[in-house]
Amino acid sequence: MAISYGKDTTTRKVVVRQVWASNLLQEICYINQALFDHTFVAIDTEFPGTIYQPAIDKAFFATMNPNHTYFFMKSNVEDLKLIQLGLTLTNAQGKLPNFGSPSESYIWQFNFRDFDMTKDLYNRKSIEFLTTHGIDFESHRNYGIHTAEFAWVFLNSNLVAWKSNLTWVTFHGGYDFGFMIKILTQDSLPSDLPSFIRYVVWYFGNKVYDVKQMIKPLKTWYGGLNKLAKGLNVERQVGNCHQAGSDSLLTIQTYWKLVKVYEERYRENGNKTMSKNERTLYGLEIKVAERHVCNTYST
Repeated sequence: MAISYGKDTTTRKVVVRQVWASNLLQEICYINQALFDHTFVAIDTEFPGTIYQPAIDKAFFATMNPNHTYFFMKSNVEDLKLIQLGLTLTNAQGKLPNFGSPSESYIWQFNFRDFDMTKDLYNRKSIEFLTTHGIDFESHRNYGIHTAEFAWVFLNSNLVAWKSNLTWVTFHGGYDFGFMIKILTQDSLPSDLPSFIRYVVWYFGNKVYDVKQMIKPLKTWYGGLNKLAKGLNVERQVGNCHQAGSDSLLTIQTYWKLVKVYEERYRENGNKTMSKNERTLYGLEIKVAERHVCNTYST
């Protein structure tokens, strides 16, 4: 339950604010405050691996029909439980919130209690991997947040699309948003992919970017988040890989590097080219119509 520290590019310490049941409301208040001028939000989730996979070699997963990919994602999300959620907020210059601190900046890591290893489904290798990378499952069971309580708090916060105009960033984010939709609706995922994407847009708005999808047209970088970050000379500032807070920070830092790449490569059409990636998740590549939200967020 200790706070983790690292350094951001301005030599500030990056503090991972650990969120448990006892401080959930307090930390959501901090996030609401930060959202006034930090409107870019990166998300990452940790869950007990996958238990259903297509009967093909992993090398061909990327070639699957998006509807088939959604079927397996939906099946896994519905039968598994979320362990951890990371949120990193930045402003339009890529800076983290600091709440007036002269030496620290902040990101968040939400720890959930729903997963019970004694009775819930999981991938054994994934659990071993998460344990090795610092997940304390006993603390999660004893002190973690009930996802139903998190859903209520989230839906009454400024994180939802009808209260604010945020840009959401993820990396290979089908499962991230799958778990979020499952938790926020407290229900099964929609039966088809187009309906799922509409749910994503309803709760998170039109400006949803998947970094893994963003690199596809560039045809320069490939692989997972760590490999991409290394290729872009982005260093992990705090924590370990497969810790949700740390990965969300690395995701948003990588996103900002890619924004510069788009600006340099496409010059005058950089923003227009970037917008083609909106509302498109890697592996679930369908487009839905832009949703017009009545914005009630006010200062």
